[in-house]
Amino acid sequence: MKKLDESSQLTILLTLKDRVEFTYRWMEYAQFVKLPFKVLIADGGISDEICNKFSSGELYPDVNYHYIRYPHDNTYLDYYAKILDALSKVDTHYVVMADNDDFFIPEGLQKSIEFLETHDDYICSRGAIAAVNIDSYGKRGNGVLY
Repeated sequence: MKKLDESSQLTILLTLKDRVEFTYRWMEYAQFVKLPFKVLIADGGISDEICNKFSSGELYPDVNYHYIRYPHDNTYLDYYAKILDALSKVDTHYVVMADNDDFFIPEGLQKSIEFLETHDDYICSRGAIAAVNIDSYGKRGNGVLY
C-alpha cells in the first residue's frame, strides 16, 4: 500500500462530553499506535479535568493533538455550535468525527484517504464497523473477549 503523509491529509475531530476515563483510554490508544493524523479535541464536558491536563498539548507526545475547551453542552444547540466551530478550525482536506469510544485502525483511515484521492466523484468513505465486547460471563462463562 502506498504510504501517504497522513498528518497533512486528515483530522480526527474528537468530540467530548464528560466520560473522562474514556478520553484517557482513547488518547492512550492513539499514543500506543502512534496515530499519524491530526486530532482536534472539542470538549463540551462539565469537568475541568481534561482541560487542565490536555491544554498544554504535551501529555501524549506521539499524538499531534490540539485541545479546545467549549462551553458545556447543555443543549443540542450547544453541541451543534461546538461541532460547527470545531469543523471551521480543521485545516486538512479530510475530516472524520469520533466520540471517545470510537477507535480507528490507522491503515483503514489511510485506505479511505487513498480511495477519496483517486475517486473525485465520492465525498466520503467508510470502512467496516466492528465491535469488541468484554463479557464477564462470556459465551462459556469464562470472561471471553469477542
